[in-house]
Amino acid sequence: MPNPYSSSPGTFVTGQEKITENKIDCILSSIRPFGQNPGYDELQRKALDSWFAVSRTVVLFNLPEDTGNIQRSGLLYVGPDKNPPSIKHMLATLKDRQEEEIVALVNSDIVLGPEVGKIPKVVLANSLGRAWACTSYRYVIDPEVPEWLGSPVDKGLDFFCSTVRIWNDVARQIPGVLTVGRPVWDNWMNSFFHMYINASKYFDITPWVCVLHPKHEEHFRLLATDEGGVEAACKTIIHPGGLPRLKLNLLQ
Repeated sequence: MPNPYSSSPGTFVTGQEKITENKIDCILSSIRPFGQNPGYDELQRKALDSWFAVSRTVVLFNLPEDTGNIQRSGLLYVGPDKNPPSIKHMLATLKDRQEEEIVALVNSDIVLGPEVGKIPKVVLANSLGRAWACTSYRYVIDPEVPEWLGSPVDKGLDFFCSTVRIWNDVARQIPGVLTVGRPVWDNWMNSFFHMYINASKYFDITPWVCVLHPKHEEHFRLLATDEGGVEAACKTIIHPGGLPRLKLNLLQ
């Protein structure tokens, strides 16, 4: 992966200016505070390193002390509304950004391959505009065997990418109880995109092999609750689920 410190800021203006580097505009996430499990801390550090290689900005909805006060160019901390933070709170930070900017919502232990950085060029090449989205099943990797890559039998969806225009629509409708990293959040998100994105512009990029989930013992975060609860939130979108069949060709 390219050195994140050596890359100059890129530009992405749909249909007007040249894309100068393989990076999306922003990644939003929230890590599990360091110090609870050393092994999981290391997985999150590796994930974070991979994000800087494919994104101009990484926004963590954490306090700096949650990461041991890691400071990097392009890393921003935003105080969470709760721990873990609500996705609604996370997306609210995008409301003043340009609608065409490309933003990904990612779980804290997901390693992203360099192909993610090509999304802006693929979007431009296919004239997708500002109303599209993509997701991927996650491939399983073994941190102790770097060359090992399992098939995407793990059906979790820990990566969603779209434009600020679409994320603003999500923010208006997503129940405040949903948080990244819990099984129900990806079901709701996938259903939303199925129902509200034009069927020809919601893409499965699993074949890119760019969303990687390390094998580890399960360490669940406490589930945030509010009035109505998660069960009620899941019923607000009732699409039967499943990934879109559309494939987005990866540019060479």
